[in-house]
Amino acid sequence: MALTARKQTINNSLLLKTTAFIIGYSIWAALSNTQTLHVTQEIPLAFYNVPDTWQLQAPDTVTVNLVAKRTHLRNISTEKLTVHLDAATLKQGENRINLHDASLFLPKHIAIDYDRPLIVHVSSQAL
Repeated sequence: MALTARKQTINNSLLLKTTAFIIGYSIWAALSNTQTLHVTQEIPLAFYNVPDTWQLQAPDTVTVNLVAKRTHLRNISTEKLTVHLDAATLKQGENRINLHDASLFLPKHIAIDYDRPLIVHVSSQAL
């Protein structure tokens, strides 16, 4: 009979259930936010300082992996990301560009993983 009374006390104890829920949630939140994630994102390219006589051939978007902790990735808006490339650094012909964090204007605790060069062709056109 005493065992049945204890079971009823445990099953009916709102304080015990609430405490167990809070402890479980706290452990889950602490462990999931420290995990490093790799998120694949397709990001558009934007060129600036393009001379009027140049014609650029480049892909419209580039697919990169963003690498960071879950809490850091949650704080950025991936829809607003754009790869910014300065055309003044390009030369006529084929250009191989290695993307780096500065071209995306990301916080320093978010890295990009893009191991192949971006190929941009530059040609002159007559006005």
